[in-house]
Amino acid sequence: MSVATTGARRAAATAAVASMAVASLLIAAASTATPTLAATVVFNWTVTETMQALDGVPRMALGINGRPGHEVGIAVRSGDDVVVHVNNGLDSPTALHWHGLLQNGSYEMDGAVGAVQCPIPPGGSFTYRFSTAGLSGTYWWHSHYLMQYSDGLRGPLVVLDSPERAALHPPYDTDTTFQLADWYHASAESLATSFYLNGSANPLGMEPMFDSGLINGRGVYDCEHDPTVALCVQQSPPVYEFAANKTHRLRLINEASYAGFRFSIDEHRLTVIEADGVAVRPYEVDALDLNSGQRYSVLVTANKPVSSYWMRAIMFHGPPWTVMNPAPGFREAVLAEFRYVGAMSAPVSAPHLYGKVLDENDLYPLPARPAPRLNRESLHLLYSFDFQTRPGDEHQKGYVRLSTSGKSFTTDVESLNRPLPPLPNVDPRGASFALPDGEAVLISLARPEPGRRSPIERLPTSANVVQLTRHQIVQLTILNRDPGEHPFHLHGHVFWVVATGRAKTLDDIVTVDEEARSGAAANPPRRDTITVPPCPIATGSEPGEGSEGMCKQNKHSGEKAFGYAVVRFVADNPGVWLFHCHIDWHIIAGLAMVFVESTPDVVSRGVPPGHVETCDSYNAWRAATHWHGLR
Repeated sequence: MSVATTGARRAAATAAVASMAVASLLIAAASTATPTLAATVVFNWTVTETMQALDGVPRMALGINGRPGHEVGIAVRSGDDVVVHVNNGLDSPTALHWHGLLQNGSYEMDGAVGAVQCPIPPGGSFTYRFSTAGLSGTYWWHSHYLMQYSDGLRGPLVVLDSPERAALHPPYDTDTTFQLADWYHASAESLATSFYLNGSANPLGMEPMFDSGLINGRGVYDCEHDPTVALCVQQSPPVYEFAANKTHRLRLINEASYAGFRFSIDEHRLTVIEADGVAVRPYEVDALDLNSGQRYSVLVTANKPVSSYWMRAIMFHGPPWTVMNPAPGFREAVLAEFRYVGAMSAPVSAPHLYGKVLDENDLYPLPARPAPRLNRESLHLLYSFDFQTRPGDEHQKGYVRLSTSGKSFTTDVESLNRPLPPLPNVDPRGASFALPDGEAVLISLARPEPGRRSPIERLPTSANVVQLTRHQIVQLTILNRDPGEHPFHLHGHVFWVVATGRAKTLDDIVTVDEEARSGAAANPPRRDTITVPPCPIATGSEPGEGSEGMCKQNKHSGEKAFGYAVVRFVADNPGVWLFHCHIDWHIIAGLAMVFVESTPDVVSRGVPPGHVETCDSYNAWRAATHWHGLR
């Protein structure tokens, strides 16, 4: 997706497009900063399956209206209303999520199956309606049913800057979106059922290794090194032209189901101006890392000699990111040409030595907003997770332990450093996330049954549900007791990042409230997807510290060390919101929970139109076909 702007300062766009070929369609912009009236932009989408060869290897994959998902984008102005009519042309259910959009006042349109809606059955339809009021930046859409977005049901969503937002950025001349993704030669369903969720074939719970990486749906698999792949056609990296002596905005989206990337452009520096839809103080780097679900905007000035330069997205693989060996034709460097207009030859540029890689903690949002101070009504929630195979499990699962006891990580209210009562309807031993099929928490809440237990109490403890009161300040501490890093995404909110790191005990965690470094407490990073670092890794050289390659252990208690992230948000958006690891393999393994925010507001609003009908039609189809998802 490409956006051209006129003049040094962007203004409100005069048109919005219903669907576009990536990096080919231009959106005109007004030359005045006077905002135009908000519009209602309507999209008619049919989810389809077609033969695609994105990296040269053909396979059946998902998309919209017969096109690959990455070619079908949404670009609207800030303040526009969006209507997406979705018809399911697949032989399996589906649903769509609008990643990063807050859905303020439209929580029922979030698209998270089991939380706010039932999936759309084959042949069925559903209409999503939401506003972009108050939003600007880089987002994306993807399926939120099982692992469909791994199979290509994903694409870009851009909300063009309002004049107020545009004034926060340095000027630029063009605006282009680059989607980074991993790619598998087999369907996610087949990989999940035959391997990942098959305890006998995969007792260690290893995630399947991706075969390729893609930039805007184009990748290069090394055919000659893998003669076992039939019909492989050797491809070359895509080419993108940029005018010399101009400044170009690149919107980077990691749409991968598993892979993280390190992005750079040879011999050019990147100025970060946006993270996850939040404007940030311009910050110059040589490279930046993106985990699944994260987005950045960077400015690149084409001030080098007219030539072609490699745009590199290096896929993280090997410990601590992946365990399995890559395929013979795998290339870790996903390339595209950053070609100056007039350049005549292919790139010969050398990669950066990565003198300066983006540190997420060095991002200062614009305008500055201090993290809210904790008080007596605040909820201090510990979300501790690891992977286990418990008695009765057919495969390894992700287990989440939720608790409200422990250090409060603040000096605001000393009395908060005390044990708190256990959470209702939460298994204190931890649970692997699962919601009942054919139901949605939102619908159960919106139509309580007189004389029966509350809908929350009727849910299994595997739902990992925590209720929040309206305007409550929530401090969520995520403890990663796994050797790999994990990107966690919160629906419906942008949070403040008040601490990240690795530690042996909770007492080792220091938040921005307790730090003295200038500017940190006043304006910590804000985003919706955070990378939780891996635990400290045992080397095997020190007795009692644990097995080599696994999390270090306390020699005396046996307690695992952990990586951590502490985030803070205000419960000011009533609804039902998922919080989960954005590695697709891990959400089906159980690394998720649900926040039910302001239950009285949800109940008083009632059952959303169309939702009950979708559940009824899905359940009728499920009964007739004996559908069991990935089981």
